[in-house]
Amino acid sequence: MAKLIGLSHLSDSEYWTLVLIAVILSLVVGYVTDMIMGRLGWGVFGNSFICMMGIVVGLFTYNRYYGRMTSPDITMVSGFAIASVMLHLVALTIIKRVFRL
Repeated sequence: MAKLIGLSHLSDSEYWTLVLIAVILSLVVGYVTDMIMGRLGWGVFGNSFICMMGIVVGLFTYNRYYGRMTSPDITMVSGFAIASVMLHLVALTIIKRVFRL
């Protein structure tokens, strides 16, 4: 998985620290999104799962088109991942609203 999203150059401790931070942040974003969207949302854990998938897609896309991530790129990759998360949440909420799931 680390190679797929472009983080294979990190040590195990750095990789798992980033995974832990991503999980905690996705739970926070899931909670905030659930509070904002109310019934239109997917619940805290659903939004958190969508957030994690958005982070993975964002990092994969960055790795695919821009190459290996280095430390100066952290801010740009974070923005890229957050934008991907927001796109996923909005798209899935629209799908939920249109199909009344």
